[in-house]
Amino acid sequence: MENQELYRNGILNSGYFHVAIEEGDGSIAVVSASNYSWSAFVTNVSFWFVLGLALLFIVQGAFGIYSFISRKHFSYTARIQLFIFLAFSLPVLAVSITTLTLIGSSSEEAVKKDYLQRSAATSQRVADLFSGDTTEMRLKLEGWMGENVAFSKTDVSVYAADGSLIVTSQPALFENQLVSTKLNREAWKKIVLQGEAQTVTNEQIGKLQYSCAYSAVFSPDTGKLKAIVSLPFFESATYLQKGEILILSNILKVFVVVFLLFSLLSFWAASSLTYPIRFITKSLRQMTFTGQNKRLEWKASDEIGALVNEYNRMVGNLEESRQALAQNEKELAWREMAKQVAHEIKNPLTPMKLTLQQMEQSNELPPGKVRKSVEVLLRQVEILNQIASSFSSFTNMPTAVPQRMELFTLIRNTVSLFEAQEDGVIIFSPNGTSPDVLVDPKSFSRALSNIVINALQSKVEGQPEISVTIETRTLEGHVLISIQDTGRGMTPEVMEKVFQPQFTTKHSGSGLGLALTRQIVIQAGGRIWFDSILGKGSTFYIELPAS
Repeated sequence: MENQELYRNGILNSGYFHVAIEEGDGSIAVVSASNYSWSAFVTNVSFWFVLGLALLFIVQGAFGIYSFISRKHFSYTARIQLFIFLAFSLPVLAVSITTLTLIGSSSEEAVKKDYLQRSAATSQRVADLFSGDTTEMRLKLEGWMGENVAFSKTDVSVYAADGSLIVTSQPALFENQLVSTKLNREAWKKIVLQGEAQTVTNEQIGKLQYSCAYSAVFSPDTGKLKAIVSLPFFESATYLQKGEILILSNILKVFVVVFLLFSLLSFWAASSLTYPIRFITKSLRQMTFTGQNKRLEWKASDEIGALVNEYNRMVGNLEESRQALAQNEKELAWREMAKQVAHEIKNPLTPMKLTLQQMEQSNELPPGKVRKSVEVLLRQVEILNQIASSFSSFTNMPTAVPQRMELFTLIRNTVSLFEAQEDGVIIFSPNGTSPDVLVDPKSFSRALSNIVINALQSKVEGQPEISVTIETRTLEGHVLISIQDTGRGMTPEVMEKVFQPQFTTKHSGSGLGLALTRQIVIQAGGRIWFDSILGKGSTFYIELPAS
């Protein structure tokens, strides 16, 4: 009491917290309460953790129902974790509810049994007091209660056989009309009417719920019912609640610790179980038909091992198919190339053969005839040379050297090559300022020349002159070049084969011009397409990125 800290902030001693206040008359009041233990702190933290976890599960459940309705599925990892949590949480919840129910019932039965034994012992003691007149009996009961009730710390009320109150250790409850002076009807029916020796009833004072044990008091001489002893146990509900709370707090603490460990275990398990799938998925994503695919290694002979074996078998089959297809494509390409070369070479060889046969059959040829025959042979040899050059250009394209070029200058230089053309006119109509493009000037000039040559050669027989118009437009980040002619146009069948290397509608030529042009435009990062109407001409479009 001399410690001044007791009066200022309180002191902690022997598991209790004490605070004192001194009155003016020198009296001191001390209030003591049990200290808030670490166990209680952990219990509260566990309670809020479990409450938050329950809210999270509710939200996840609602999201799961929504995903199920909208036909969206959880990932495989999430489903594994969900099943692990359910496999852990549901048994724990079931065990907790069962444990609380069983322990609660067991505790309630134990309390009832204890008070029934007390009431039976009390009724035996009271039975000896039922002798003499009523006044003397009442005095004996009151004296007995004064001596025994305070010692046993149990409230006792004694009722007559007709249900009226004789004496009680808590007269204030009856005087203030909180409890009726008549015996509980259910207890009276069981003991008086049904002849039971003991019973327990649930009763209530306001919001206070409690139980009450009743025992019959029989006369030692006659064995007749003399009175009924009532022992209310007001603290029974509190006692049971304390036991349930203690059990529940221990369950909460154990649940949180096990849940955290289980969460780590579930994440590790989900990661371990899904690792082979992620590994195989990554390998499948990297699988190509043209490149080299690696085989997987899996030492365990489980389901994943079977899947890996099937994957390796598929890789082997794919490699065999790729090699076979490459060989077939190579053979087909050589066959088609040989067929095309033979076809192109055969055309000029025919007039050469006829000319040589005429020279062989004639013993003497005039100088003019000889000169004419030689000119025919030289012209056909030049055609053969052009065919060889075209095939060489297509199969062995030179490495492009992109340069920043002014587009209008590049087009004008290409158009100037055709100024001496007699059967057609080329019109270049630039639009706005000249944009810069990143192309190989020689290759791109050749591509434009191929399109212009084809446009000039599309002249219809009897047409006096063909017109080729070149226009440019600058779009967002791109430059569009259009080359329009007034030639014969193309049929749908011809339009489907325009860019094929082996296709041509002319009597001479290799049919590689537009295929070469398309290759040059794609190599420059652009694209090429065309429109054509039979009898009204064609328009080719080249789109290049602006530099």
